[in-house]
Amino acid sequence: MSYRYFLLTVLLSFTVLAPFGNMKAAGEDSSSQEQLTKALEYFQGGKYHEAILCFTKLQKRYKLNPRFKAYLGMCYYKEGMYEEAIENLREGIPALSSYSPKEQAVYSYYCAESLFEIGEYTESLHYYDLTLANVQGNDRADVLFHTAFAYYLRDGVTPENAPQLITYLSEAQSLYEANIPSSTDLQQARLHQTRTMLAGLNKLVKKAQAEKEKETKLPETPETPKSPEEPDNPDNPDNPELPENPENLKGTTSQ
Repeated sequence: MSYRYFLLTVLLSFTVLAPFGNMKAAGEDSSSQEQLTKALEYFQGGKYHEAILCFTKLQKRYKLNPRFKAYLGMCYYKEGMYEEAIENLREGIPALSSYSPKEQAVYSYYCAESLFEIGEYTESLHYYDLTLANVQGNDRADVLFHTAFAYYLRDGVTPENAPQLITYLSEAQSLYEANIPSSTDLQQARLHQTRTMLAGLNKLVKKAQAEKEKETKLPETPETPKSPEEPDNPDNPDNPELPENPENLKGTTSQ
């Protein structure tokens, strides 16, 4: 998701806050602000490891507020340290409900992605749902795409859960197609993959429906063959009419 520059705008505002609790001296205040500025500069330059070192130094001296905990969690995610990312994001997210929806979406998305990476698909779906409530356009399409994959990796694909996957992927496809001019190469690749997956899922559902209809259709009752000795009397097959006595026919044949 395209959150990087949004994060920089948000995080630069931290420098005017007092997020660490009570400072003992003006020198400590100045030193902490310098450390925070370094952390933000490292993040902007993609040096997430160095940013983590700055934040953890601050964390040892002060109690980081929930916003900083969430930011530290995202840095851990960027370094592939998913367990640490989850620990910090889980702790920070519940206390950030008063922040803007877009900012909340950033943190919940990275928490979902971290859980996804370690195979905790059920919990990742919870955070994907939180993210979906606060995103639009291609960002929403990305979350829908990842949500479908979380369900797929957790449950596989069956005729029973295929309609749910189709629902997520169909909306993702519509959003990707509506926002192609602003799509990244990755999002265009996801659009192609979404179309391919939907074709396969719809084929699976149609096949399952056809088999179900075939199973529920009543078989035709086969016609019972006649016995060779049974006289041909369709009007009363159970009590066939006997031929007339030959003696009674004499008067009608001789004049």
